[in-house]
Amino acid sequence: DPFDPSLVKNCTFEGVVRIGALENGFLFDGERNYRCGFTSSRIISSDFGDYCAIHNNSMVSAVITGNYVVFADNNEIYTTENARFGNSIPKKGDTGKTPGKINIVNERGGRGVLFFSGLRVEDIYFWIKNIADAGLAGKLEEFTFASRDSEPGYYSFFDDHTAITGTSLVRNTMTGRSSRIRRACRVDEVTINSTASNPSVVRDNAIVERGIIGEGCRIESSSIASDFMLAPNSSLSLGARFIHSYL
Repeated sequence: DPFDPSLVKNCTFEGVVRIGALENGFLFDGERNYRCGFTSSRIISSDFGDYCAIHNNSMVSAVITGNYVVFADNNEIYTTENARFGNSIPKKGDTGKTPGKINIVNERGGRGVLFFSGLRVEDIYFWIKNIADAGLAGKLEEFTFASRDSEPGYYSFFDDHTAITGTSLVRNTMTGRSSRIRRACRVDEVTINSTASNPSVVRDNAIVERGIIGEGCRIESSSIASDFMLAPNSSLSLGARFIHSYL
């Protein structure tokens, strides 16, 4: 693969770092152009696809990217050992931690359901309407645990054409193709589903933690989402607070 070493400047590399093809060029994230290359960043044990633009990041650790990815002007992007990526299912070694649940319908709790990427609204409705049936609810939890991988050690993955710019913290996060995280405060334990034809956006001081975001969603303008799921093409804006809910 072509590789121009002059495009790597003023960076610190630790652990095993792999970089794909790299040549002179620019990537456009919808707001501005970024030159392909690596500058002024600390990078630890990560893999990068072809023609990425990684500039001015305080720390990027334990991540894998696709091709044409932009990380620019961020504080920290990293993965911890027992990352769940927004799913309820605990990993092996999560000593003392209980599965996270969304406490929906009843604001005082008591109707908590496990949540994970791929969960549908009809699944949630069936679950909460039968929550009093301890046998059925127990089987639903058993099926959920059996269907998900509980092994730790996965890295955060950012698919092709993802752009993360001007953000304070991105931790334990998976993104789909063409997703955008711009000037967000915190994105923590989240899966962001996104496609090139229907991208998802988190921007402008948003705080997003412990949740699943569907394709084509927008969370912006100082909104906060915590312990949540957004179905495709949903939006939170103008300081919305969205907690223990499904939209």
